[in-house]
Parts: sequence; C-alpha cells; structure tokens
Amino acid sequence: MKKILHLLTLAALIPVAAFSQITIQADDISLLGFSAVQSRDTMPDATIAPGGNGMQSWNFASLKDQERDSLQFYEASLVPYAGFFPNANVGATLDSFAYLFFDVNNDHIQTLGSYGTLEYGGFIVTAKYVLDPPQTIIRFPMELNGAYTEFTRATIQITGDEIGQPSYDSIRLVTNSQRSVTIDAFGQLTTPVGSYETLRSSEVEISQDSFYILNNNIWFGAVAGGADTTTIYNWWSNQNGLGFPVVQVEMGSNGLASQATWLNGFVSGTHAPESLVEIGISPNPASHFLNVALPEGFTGKMEVYDMNGRLQMTASVNSTTEQLDVQQLVNGSFVLVLKDKNGKLAGFERFEVVR
Repeated sequence: MKKILHLLTLAALIPVAAFSQITIQADDISLLGFSAVQSRDTMPDATIAPGGNGMQSWNFASLKDQERDSLQFYEASLVPYAGFFPNANVGATLDSFAYLFFDVNNDHIQTLGSYGTLEYGGFIVTAKYVLDPPQTIIRFPMELNGAYTEFTRATIQITGDEIGQPSYDSIRLVTNSQRSVTIDAFGQLTTPVGSYETLRSSEVEISQDSFYILNNNIWFGAVAGGADTTTIYNWWSNQNGLGFPVVQVEMGSNGLASQATWLNGFVSGTHAPESLVEIGISPNPASHFLNVALPEGFTGKMEVYDMNGRLQMTASVNSTTEQLDVQQLVNGSFVLVLKDKNGKLAGFERFEVVR
C-alpha cells in the first residue's frame, strides 16, 4: 500500500570532490523529461543504517540490485488519466503498470495520487489512488533543522469483483496518516554508483486504515484497523543542479533497515522533455473497427483501457497501419495506449465507441 507513496527517487550520478552542508531550492529540481532507474534491496545488510544527526558519513556501497523500477516524467497533460488529477502539472509512468501525478511549484513537490495497478490492503488492484490533502515529498528551501507535520488521506475505491466479493457493489479503502518530517543530518553518502553531497530527512508516519462497503447504493460497515507506525529516511542531493533522494531506507520494528531503494542510473540523460509518439486514429467515434496510424519503424504493442483503468484489448504492432476490432467493446470512452518493445509508454489517444 505505501510503496506508491515513495517512488520519487532520482539524483545526479557524477561524484564531486568536496562535501559540505547544502540547501536544496526549487530551482535544483527539474522533473520534466527525466527518466531514471531505481533499484531495491529487499534485505539490506547491517551497514545500511541511518546513523546519528548532524554531520555524518554513510557508506551504502553494499546495496543490492534485487528489484527495479523505471520512472519517466512528462507534463501531466501528456500522461493517460491526467483528467482524474486536474491540479497536477507533472506526471510520470512507473514501468508499465502505473501513472503518477504531482503538483510542483516553488514551495513544494506534492504527490496527488496515481492510476494503475498497485498493491493495497493485501490485494493487487487497478484503481485510482487519491491523496487529499496531498502528500508532500519536499518543501523548499530544504535545509538542516527544517521540520513540518502534515495530515493526508489516501482513498481507493474498487468493485467487489476485483477482490472476489461480487456481493458488494464497491469497496472503499481509506488511510488517514500523520507525517512528521525533520531534516536532521548532512554529509557524504556513497552508493554502488557514486558519492553524493546530501541532506537527510527522517519521516515518522502514523497511519490507520478504514474499510467501507457500498451495497444497494448505501455505504456501511466502516471498519478501522489499528494504527501503523513507519519510519523512513531519505538522502537528498542537489548535485549537478538536481535535487532528489538518492537513497531511501525504510526501518523495521526491530530498528534495522527492512528495505532500501536507491538510484541506479538514468534511462535518459537529457533535460529536454521526451516527446510521445503521434498516433492517428479514425473514425472517432468508432462503431466496429478503429484504424490506427503509427510512425515508421515503431515496434511494440497497443493496449486499450476503459475509463476505470481495466485492460480490454491487447494487440501487437506489425506495421504503420493497424486495425482494431472494437465490436467487443461497450459504448463509452476508452484510452488506446502505445508501448514500445521495452514496455514503456510511447503515446496514447482517447476514443469513443458509439453504436
């Protein structure tokens, strides 16, 4: 459930010679057009420890590359399902299974939510994940001894069928959280790919889950679980004009690191926003067949999703002109998503089916 809240882990890769206390400003962060790979160590060894406050030095060279995620950032309007998050100005794709949305300005970066496939409450679901109020990733300026506390509310609503409860119309999962964030340490951090001048933030989140059921147009049966406390440390850098967490460590109840996520490398090293592939579709609305025009030499696949994010169709791309038989689709709105041979978002278009 909480993994989706802690996915923004990018940074510069080139080491510098001297390390000192830094301040991270809004101008240090430029999300648009960046792609990055983050790795996850699911069983960190004892050397992956937060240490004390103030000036420190951390050697995390033993971090393991056990799992990977790929992130690509775009203007929000270029990402599917941006309409669900009208206040977002930056969107991101997480591999091929989720779309993330952010509010970025001179005061903060906040997570507004996501749309896609995620783990929530022990289930793998495809749904809209909304944070209202949003969750702050960073406040500007970020400097030593800065601190804040905020309250967030995360909501997912899914059908009963999605978790094997067809007798329920819908199920709503709500998490209320209090997060206390403190910038409490600074110094040199070493990972398997380089060394960084960093600020460290410590986060303590106390959250409680509630469960609601919609049946016959009536919501009932709110069930609240016990409070859950999570402690997370983030190491931030503004090296080479960038400011992102290069390492994130989640602590277990035993006081040891239970998981560490770290920047492994950039998929793209350019600051220019990556443009999406242009897709031509006709007719729109369609009734029986949808003609799709694609760029020369493109290889990958097409996926069609309904407006609830459920995958309806998949087809390989074999030429510059493809035709989809949409007769199996019900009347309504759909999104055609184009993915390249590596499964990354290449483009999308919305279309209607009307008969």
